[in-house]
Amino acid sequence: MLPPEVETLAKGVISYIPGIMKYSDVTHSISASYCYSTYLAHINQAHKTGMNPFPKVVAELGPGTSFGVGLAALLCGAEVYYAIDELPHARLDINIDALDQLVKLFRAKEDPTEERGTRKTLDRFPGHILTDRIMDENLDESRVKQIRQSLVRCLENGDSGSDEKIKFLYMHPFNGQDMLEPNSVDMLMSTVVLQVVQDLPEVYSCFAKWLKPGAWMSHFVDFSNYGMTKEWNGHWACSRLLWRLMQGNRPYLHNRAPHSVHVDLIKRNGFKITTDIPTYDYSGIVRSNVNSDFSYLTDDDLVITRSLIQAVKLE
Repeated sequence: MLPPEVETLAKGVISYIPGIMKYSDVTHSISASYCYSTYLAHINQAHKTGMNPFPKVVAELGPGTSFGVGLAALLCGAEVYYAIDELPHARLDINIDALDQLVKLFRAKEDPTEERGTRKTLDRFPGHILTDRIMDENLDESRVKQIRQSLVRCLENGDSGSDEKIKFLYMHPFNGQDMLEPNSVDMLMSTVVLQVVQDLPEVYSCFAKWLKPGAWMSHFVDFSNYGMTKEWNGHWACSRLLWRLMQGNRPYLHNRAPHSVHVDLIKRNGFKITTDIPTYDYSGIVRSNVNSDFSYLTDDDLVITRSLIQAVKLE
């Protein structure tokens, strides 16, 4: 096998072959149980810090092929779901299957399961938040049917229609602050997406504009390079030229922004961080290996491999 750096470089070079990218799966479908666990983690942690766990208008950045986390939000009582992506990855068959599986999981009140290492600890099903009465209403057959019908209309037309009780809107490509109305969103989320966003300052400024005062956002951010170099944080040892060659003509690759950059952008855009739960990994490169472009990395940046970050928009 080739060393990871060589394999990543080869993929970057190959990506310049005309038409080759249509054969590349740039996003992967994730299971309904993962989406279920992820959304419950979002609202459970938010509830612990005093934020509203029942947002009515939910936006998600980078859902990929599956709206599963957004569908979980709708099954927990949300009424509007905005799916924002750079490319139109979503598939109807995957989403219909995800909806069916999620309904079963919520009706059974299954405890979340660990997948992909996004979280180090898991809570049991939050019955103190999603009470029997609340879930009986949310999972009523007629309401689930409305969600299904709106989902189908959305993926066939891009928008489920303004007159629907349950509304989907699928927007791509990402096109800045005018995509959503100012102060219109109750909760905004992403799951291992922000590490591939190329213009983080712009994206965080959009979050600040779209969220209502007092509304909140929740992001699982993965700072590792998922195998593109030998060490999980070896991307901070690569020069700009080498990293550009590694990316090649692919639509996106890791933006290499560390934990401290996200924290700074969140604060500068008028948010108060309410949760920051990092996972540490001490097996990567050390400061002496860091490229000069990243001399600003803090000691914590070098060992924080992922984090759940939640923040509330100040009034």
